[in-house]
Amino acid sequence: MIETLSIEDIIYCYEEGVHVKLYSHLPRSLDIEQLKAYHQRGSYDPGEKKVAIYLSHITDLADYKTTLFHELAHAIDDLLFDEASSEEQIEQIGLQTYQQNPQLYDFIKGIFKLPNTRFERIE
Repeated sequence: MIETLSIEDIIYCYEEGVHVKLYSHLPRSLDIEQLKAYHQRGSYDPGEKKVAIYLSHITDLADYKTTLFHELAHAIDDLLFDEASSEEQIEQIGLQTYQQNPQLYDFIKGIFKLPNTRFERIE
């Protein structure tokens, strides 16, 4: 298990086809599992290799960044390890990355071509 995400982890996710989608509204076509996930701040679908961030459930820029780190930690966990880490371990990776490697956010934003959110316009 990793302790924090690194640039190498993000590059690996990108090269393996992981993509990040930001939702400001409820997507039109959701199955029951996706609908359950929508009530969270984010989700990772290993089958589609998709990180989804539900902006309507995010409170501020710090929450957005930690959620993004958290979901990318799920992606790297899925891609590199046979046994899934616990939700608590993934949460710890997201928080530690936010605290110890906050500049990683700008790299993630660039590599996945993420737009500015309403949180960045405020701060």
